[in-house]
Amino acid sequence: MWQISLTSTAGKVEAEGSVSPMPPGGQQGQHQLASHRQWEEVQFSGESPPTCCNFPVACARDSMFVFSGQTGAEVTNSLFQFHFVSRTWTRISTELVLRDCPNPPMRRYGHSMVAYDRFLYVFGGAADNILPNELHCFDLEDETWSLVTPAAGSSVPSGRLFHAATVVGDALYLVSRNHLEL
Repeated sequence: MWQISLTSTAGKVEAEGSVSPMPPGGQQGQHQLASHRQWEEVQFSGESPPTCCNFPVACARDSMFVFSGQTGAEVTNSLFQFHFVSRTWTRISTELVLRDCPNPPMRRYGHSMVAYDRFLYVFGGAADNILPNELHCFDLEDETWSLVTPAAGSSVPSGRLFHAATVVGDALYLVSRNHLEL
């Protein structure tokens, strides 16, 4: 995992600890990183997610969450939390027998995940040769999964793969040019 600081001064560029006017040719509102900004590898402890692809991340409560993904031929439904302050990874248990809670989403890849209030929401992706269109909710306080039931008569988007999602205000938006059939 890597990090870089994106801090800048609006309309100005920091360089070597000083602030100077934007260089000639720079446009108002243009964002530039100071010359001393460098990428650095983040040292961490704990149980980190396996190397995988096609997974989303969402940030909430000083943490980054990673749900599922694809590792070669293996697809999982694991949820991991990275706490930024302690730089520690934790696998969040979703074992049903031990927790006596609703089922977590099926293993999947190519799905979206967003954070809102005390919840993470997961939509779509590919799960065992199907494109589910259910909206799953993970409660960060109770550490339990639930399925969000749409209002009667509402239109539900079809399942989709490799799309994006974001939250604006209290609304979740899905963005996809098209959906793929499996």
